[in-house]
Amino acid sequence: MCGRYLFREDESDVEAESWLQEVAKTEDEAVVRSIALDEVRPSNLALVLVKEGDRLVPKVMRWGLPKWDQSGILINTRSETALTSPMFKKHIKERRCVVKAAGFYEWDEHKNKLLIRKGEHEKMYMAALYTDEDRASYSIVTRSAEGDFAAVHDRSPLLIPEELLDRYLDDGDKYLDAFRKIPLPRFEMEAKRMQTSLF
Repeated sequence: MCGRYLFREDESDVEAESWLQEVAKTEDEAVVRSIALDEVRPSNLALVLVKEGDRLVPKVMRWGLPKWDQSGILINTRSETALTSPMFKKHIKERRCVVKAAGFYEWDEHKNKLLIRKGEHEKMYMAALYTDEDRASYSIVTRSAEGDFAAVHDRSPLLIPEELLDRYLDDGDKYLDAFRKIPLPRFEMEAKRMQTSLF
């Protein structure tokens, strides 16, 4: 987890449209056109939320932190080791963001693609951290899976309840243990027809 996620379920997502309009004020038109608004894959440009003052502000970032040896990207970060990892500890302490999603994807043992979500039209917020480069990149923070979903994968996104978004963005590095103890929702798992290869 997590190798792809669904940002919005359809084009009627008013919130996503308002975020696009906001980032269009500062981003080039070509960048705005390239933002992944449906199924987001590693290395795509996508919308994430950061805290500026008292506001949650959308930003365009690339999914995947460059590896230290430039041999690829790191799309996930284990919450259990983020604070001690040379790669992630500065980011988790100083640069946190959240990724809004309608769901995320996993593949079962038969390579069936599953859409994992809280429920139809229910959004979730995944904890993330990011770099401070000119074109920032982000990594989704994960935790151990539990419940029925653990049979599909042993890792889950670290989900932040909407009412605790400020807590994560303001001081999330101090509360990682507490966030991990929040029970995961009972996920709905819907099989999706494969459109493309796994990678």
